[in-house]
Amino acid sequence: MAGALTISMTPAALPEMARELGMNRAEMQWIATGYPAVAGSLQLAAAWFSDRFGVRPALLTSLVIFAVATACGALAADATTLIVARVAQGVGGSALAPVTLAFFVGQSAEERRARAVSGWAATAAVATTAGPLISGLLTDLWGWRFLHLLLIGESVFALALCCMSLPAQITTPTKPDIAGMGLCTAIIGTILCTLLGSSEPPAPRVAAYGTAAVIAAVIVLVYIEKRSNDPVLHIAAYRDPVRRRLLLSLSALFAVNSGFLFFSYIDLVHLRGLSAFQASLLLGSASAPAIITARLASRYSTSRLSIASLGLAIMAGSLFLTHLADPPNPRSLAIYAGTGIGLGLTNSAALAELTIRTANSKSGRSAATAATMSMLGGALGPALAGTLVAAHAARWRQSLKVPVSLSEAAYRAASGGAPLKAGPDSQSLIVAAHQTLGEGINQAFLALGTLSLLAGIYMATARLLPRKQGETR
Repeated sequence: MAGALTISMTPAALPEMARELGMNRAEMQWIATGYPAVAGSLQLAAAWFSDRFGVRPALLTSLVIFAVATACGALAADATTLIVARVAQGVGGSALAPVTLAFFVGQSAEERRARAVSGWAATAAVATTAGPLISGLLTDLWGWRFLHLLLIGESVFALALCCMSLPAQITTPTKPDIAGMGLCTAIIGTILCTLLGSSEPPAPRVAAYGTAAVIAAVIVLVYIEKRSNDPVLHIAAYRDPVRRRLLLSLSALFAVNSGFLFFSYIDLVHLRGLSAFQASLLLGSASAPAIITARLASRYSTSRLSIASLGLAIMAGSLFLTHLADPPNPRSLAIYAGTGIGLGLTNSAALAELTIRTANSKSGRSAATAATMSMLGGALGPALAGTLVAAHAARWRQSLKVPVSLSEAAYRAASGGAPLKAGPDSQSLIVAAHQTLGEGINQAFLALGTLSLLAGIYMATARLLPRKQGETR
């Protein structure tokens, strides 16, 4: 719950953070992606730590680091300090998702494992829905720093629960796959640094170098993991064509959802003039349906692959229609609801299907792999969408005939950063920057919808694959 709240509470407060600290596009996206990127990269290491020392020590260590980092974030006086605090939060939060998911799966009888995972997904959906509402209300009343105090209190409460209720079990010691962990972290770090290295969209040479480095690292990672006696990645999941589709679809799902929420809050607060709480109320329709659909998906055990594909298709359709939403028009509620319906269906069905296709003895590694793919997808979503918005703003800036300092401020606003300050000579520039930002957001939503549709089609092809003899169901 703490990790899900940390991710879901940030977008609603981010516009206010940008105003107070004067952030540019890259800084805002580092704030949004810092936690999921680091947590996702280290989740595999956290799963090993849990296997080696036990669930309770892993969660206690994680929560202590998380609480200290959150306190540092509450005291941040500039964007850099806040980014460092978010990264440290990710270090602390890396154990929360995989360890808790593996714990629930391991405690359930085999026939109830899928239901347990769906319940875990529904709980995460509750946090995803409640987080923005809490964040928006507290930001409007007392400012974004108060959110950190709330998270500290939640961490202390979770620490007490862990001490009282979790067993101090220790499983068979294993040798850590240092090379695999390091390469996984390097891959996601290279991608984010390529996309968010500056407030400008990446230059062609930088993009080419970054792409080449990622491809090389992936090749080395696959080579090492295939020959490792205890690989950090659940390699069997990637070898199996159905589980590979499920993992990649989960990554695409959370990339699309996080990119959509990130720029939806910017649209509602910066362009539509809504308060943080008003925006979170409106976007509650984009997450609340996931609570119901996550539970519904668990009831149809014979058609989970179809349900996962349907969820991605519904999300794609909603994103294609966002240009018609015109919030706070009531029809925007119906359009936004499609993303929540799709999120709940795909996340619950895909996780449940992954669970029943994995032997119980490997559930911990499988859970960590699934949580990692979801978290890294969530980190990449705002970065990818933000690159498209920044590229559109950069093209618009070239047509401006204003002083350089004003041009840079206008670009910062048009790419999703802190808005321009109102003045007698800047009103027309503010209008143009807002229009450019709106156009860029629409283009980003179309790209995210296309990604969701392609993932849905890819997932649907799993139904055409022949079933293997003795396949774990």
